[in-house]
Formats: sequence, C-alpha cells, structure tokens
Amino acid sequence: MKLAASLLLLLCTLLPAQTPTGAAVILFIGPPGSGKSTQAAAAAKTYNLPVVARHDLIAVDPDGFRANRAKAMAGMTEESDPFLNQLFAKKLASIDVTKGLILDGYPATKDHADFIAKLSKEGKLPYTFVIQLAIPDDVVMKRMKGSHEAKDGTLEQRLKDYHREMDMAKAYYPAADIVTIDATPKVQKVTAKVNAALKLRLKR
Repeated sequence: MKLAASLLLLLCTLLPAQTPTGAAVILFIGPPGSGKSTQAAAAAKTYNLPVVARHDLIAVDPDGFRANRAKAMAGMTEESDPFLNQLFAKKLASIDVTKGLILDGYPATKDHADFIAKLSKEGKLPYTFVIQLAIPDDVVMKRMKGSHEAKDGTLEQRLKDYHREMDMAKAYYPAADIVTIDATPKVQKVTAKVNAALKLRLKR
C-alpha cells in the first residue's frame, strides 16, 4: 500500500475536530519527483523542527531492522516494514516534539498510519496536517526520467494509485487538513508557499 493509501487510512482515524495549537506533525506527500524531501528539509530549517525520515528510523537500530528484514514476508518492501513503528517509537523518546515534527517517507502503510493515529490519540503527538505537493504526471515523468521506476515500468502505476487514493481521501474526509501546493515552479517559490501554509498553522 503506497503513501497516498496510508494517508487515507490515517485520516480515517485522526479526529477532524483537532485545531492548530502552534505545534504540528507535518506530513509531506506527493508523487515521485515532487520534492518532498527537499521541502521537508527547508521547512525543518526555517521552523527549527526535527525531521524523521525512513532512513533516520532505520539508523536507530540498523541491526534490528536487518534482522527483521531477513524474516519479512515475501513481497514486503523496506518502506512497508511494520518494524518501522518500533523504531519510530524509539526515535520519539530522543527528540523534542513539543513544537512539532516533520515526517518524510513514513508512514507508508495502513499499519504505520494506525500507529501514528494511536500516538496522536494518546497525546504523544500534536495536531497533524498534510502538505500535498502537486505536479502534473508529465512533469513527474520528465523529472523521473532515467530512474529505476521509470525503467521498470512501475512509475505509471504508482501515479495511477496515487491519484485514485488522494481523490478518495479528499472526497470522503473533507474535514481533513490537507494543503495542496503547486510544486511545478522553482524550488524557492514552492518553499515560499509551503512557509505560508506553515506560518498559519504553527502560528509563528
């Protein structure tokens, strides 16, 4: 299950009545090549927020992760491994999330989304909202030209899945806080739009 699907499931479990409090868990989503990691890093620098990416989680306990991967069921990818939940819980214990947190590449499955929602309901994570970086499919194909996904033919299917699941998320959960930003301009212009959205929600 791809990122957009996990977003849909996360929105199912988050309380729509939540309101900004000056701190937030910020989920950057978008199709391949939309600049998620770039914008996450820029936001983290501007607002002095920690970023937790999938590779950061694995670094918490690489031996444990490798051991778990060796026992993983057939077809399970690194990004979908449920062991990432345990690593995320460990990571939270070592960082200050009182002002907020940026997530990049995690959650990526229903299991991950359920775990994030559980932590949110327990008060261990603040208000959550989503920044969707939107770019046309032809721009994705251009930016991803030469990538492994483009070469093995999986990129087009990933795009179809992404659009279908995002449309479902917005249709069924209109109260969810999803900010859609055009990610086709130059990086600096996209960053300015992201900052405008964050300024409103982080109240800074």
